[in-house]
Amino acid sequence: MPEGPSFKGTPLESPITKVGLPLIAVQDSEASYLWGSACLISPWLAMTASHVIKDYSKHLEGKEAEPGFTERTYELLTYVVTDQRKTTLPLFVGPVWYNDATDIAVLQLLPGGPMSPDHAWECPVLELLPPGVGSRVFAFGYPRSSVSTKAPYKFEARTDASTSTGCVIKVHDEYRDKGMLKFPCFETNARFDPGMSGGPVFDDQGHVCGIIGTGLPPEREGGEHYSHAPTLWPVMGTMVNFPWEDRYPRGTCFPLYEFAKAGFIDTRHLDHVSVTVNPDGTQTVRCRRYDL
Repeated sequence: MPEGPSFKGTPLESPITKVGLPLIAVQDSEASYLWGSACLISPWLAMTASHVIKDYSKHLEGKEAEPGFTERTYELLTYVVTDQRKTTLPLFVGPVWYNDATDIAVLQLLPGGPMSPDHAWECPVLELLPPGVGSRVFAFGYPRSSVSTKAPYKFEARTDASTSTGCVIKVHDEYRDKGMLKFPCFETNARFDPGMSGGPVFDDQGHVCGIIGTGLPPEREGGEHYSHAPTLWPVMGTMVNFPWEDRYPRGTCFPLYEFAKAGFIDTRHLDHVSVTVNPDGTQTVRCRRYDL
């Protein structure tokens, strides 16, 4: 019989914590919240669910962040486990970029303290196409986690890192519906709890094939969870504007696709994707016969 879904705690010394990151919001150096997760995609770049950024902004600023959002009145922090998993490397989140084509936001990471010149980033491979129906997926995030303030900008995070497994039930190549999940995504019976949103979803090859999006518990006892994860290829059209040597000076926008095409993000099936920047500044992202 095929193995059923599972949900279990994951020790912080696990290698997965170098890829799956907690996403902490801090306001006025005193109030702090840990309501979401993130996924490293390249040195100094990560991604999370756009709705995590919107929820933080709505709670802390009274309004949702707009697409292309880069400024806020609160801090976003994260960390990666380093030094043979003995210590953590604190990081600030700088600019944040996203659009309405998917529920994925791109985060620029900035050093939050001294950093060893020998630090080696352990970035995952991104599978841009969705996993096949019936294949197994593994999701990682930080449900039931919290953070408390000990002093200004000194925090203690209580993380409950968890890994959830399940099977892909259905793939929505264009969208599930035109309201909530109006972008390419896939359905799984893996359990996605609050706080896990934005964390990585791995396929059976160990490649990140999506991020944790929405999850509903079973409708009846013994039933299956009803969860969805955005497929990754639409994020290649996200316009970013971090400095890239002499190719794109500070303030110049370009699609994330260009950064991946140059080999700075390890992707699979990038050749199936094309991105066109239109005269009005919008982007058209194509993958096979699907356009956004």
